[in-house]
Amino acid sequence: MATLDTLLGDQLLVRIVVPMEGERVRRWIYGFPEFQNWLQNTLPTLDTGRLQAPDPPQEQVDNIFYRWATGKEIRYSRQFQDLMPGSDEVWEMKTADIRIFGWMYRPLKFIAVFGDYADLYKGKNKSRTYEDARRRVVRERNSLNLDAPKHATGKFDELVRV
Repeated sequence: MATLDTLLGDQLLVRIVVPMEGERVRRWIYGFPEFQNWLQNTLPTLDTGRLQAPDPPQEQVDNIFYRWATGKEIRYSRQFQDLMPGSDEVWEMKTADIRIFGWMYRPLKFIAVFGDYADLYKGKNKSRTYEDARRRVVRERNSLNLDAPKHATGKFDELVRV
């Protein structure tokens, strides 16, 4: 079995670095290498979706990551929400156009498995399901040789509030 630090050292997970202009890190984001690749290569190419948000998806993600890392308020349901069934402890970080699926490794520590375009899950033309996203996160979490418990359990405030 491995610790989070071991998985980072083996590059099975990566630390997502959030520019913070001298502010202290209050919450952490880790991700699978594929997630980091999506952040760097796919996210910048995405256009604003059906909701016509004023900011492009890249800025939306930069904003929520900054809010997350600096310990600013994150609102349940609007910005961060658990997928059903709650017992699976799969969470989504949300912006108008983007969904980032993962789990809480420990309170204040989110591991992102993958990011996706919200319009693929919403509206008349949806082509993906939250159930598939939930299953993917559980499968990827189970595949990591991470020391138990592999995920934190609890309510939103217990896991996210600084």
